[in-house]
Amino acid sequence: MRKVAAAVTVVLALAVAIVAATQSSTASSTEPIVTMTGQSERSLAPDQAWVTVGIEARAPKPQDAQQRAAEVMNRVHAQLEALGIPAAGIRTVSFSLNADWNYTNNRRTLRGYIVSNLIEVRVDDIAKVADVLDRSIAAGGNTIHGIRWDLKDRVNVERDALRQAVEDAMQRAEVAVAAAGARLGVVTSISEQRFEYQP
Repeated sequence: MRKVAAAVTVVLALAVAIVAATQSSTASSTEPIVTMTGQSERSLAPDQAWVTVGIEARAPKPQDAQQRAAEVMNRVHAQLEALGIPAAGIRTVSFSLNADWNYTNNRRTLRGYIVSNLIEVRVDDIAKVADVLDRSIAAGGNTIHGIRWDLKDRVNVERDALRQAVEDAMQRAEVAVAAAGARLGVVTSISEQRFEYQP
């Protein structure tokens, strides 16, 4: 089963209150600080996918190449609409028009023009991913840039992982400081690192 993982690492810096009398008499005027790292990871089955498909069209004239690409892209859009993909779930990620040169015997000859148009399709029902690919290709799409799996509720999943990472750091710090005969004070700083990967 594919999974989408959201991992969060939190570094807490906490003030340490010295409670032992012998330590208090020798403590410096600088407030002691303990730094602790906490981690949390959530791995869930994806419930959303992003598919990147497109068209590459060639023609002797730039206008003709652009028109061919537009015709194919219109057919792709029609097929995606028939699958129930909303217009808001389709966005253009790149569009380019380039000259197509042929190099022979150190000479450059213009063969025509190439138009490339890529769109990213948000698929909220991942059971339709195969249909999105099949219908896009059948409509004339000849560029497939892969599938990116995701979570619809990514924000809440990441916040839950962040909360657990902070709790992990706090618990580790409490154990370490208690073993040293002191207790934790206030949090002085927090830094966060996020890692995302798809096993």
